Amino acid sequence: MRLLFLITFILMIFSCQNTESTTEVEDNSIKRSDLIGVWEQVDLKVTYNIFDVPDSMRIFEVMEENWTEILSVKPVKTYFMADSTYRQDFIGLDDTVYDTQRGLWNVLGDTLMLISPNATYTYGINLEENGTCQYLGILDWDGDGVEDDKYEARQRLVSRNTQ
Repeated sequence: MRLLFLITFILMIFSCQNTESTTEVEDNSIKRSDLIGVWEQVDLKVTYNIFDVPDSMRIFEVMEENWTEILSVKPVKTYFMADSTYRQDFIGLDDTVYDTQRGLWNVLGDTLMLISPNATYTYGINLEENGTCQYLGILDWDGDGVEDDKYEARQRLVSRNTQ
């Protein structure tokens, strides 16, 4: 399993190397160095439908000012390391880390891929002038087995030092 994970990541890197093009296009690419550091979740919005209930759109939204009140945890911290690994720490109100997710990451243009042993996540990302990074994706938020839920989130750069 670990070998398959590594091979997939290596193929992803080599298949996405830049090639010269004569066509001028707007470059929305994000440099890897722009993401290296510690990022803290600022807000979260998920739009989803209730399983087997047509036209049942629901919105789950958490803003920075009510994060701990609604979720009873502190905002997630994501560490993007220069060696293409990442770590996400899920932190309780008492500052203890109650869960950690680890994996590999890569940015391709304006797309961020997070590859963990159990799943691969793909987000469109945008670095904003206020020092935040916006994430947009479609995933299975509600656990119904179908990736059809719209995920929007923002993280704020806390530190460039990942130690």
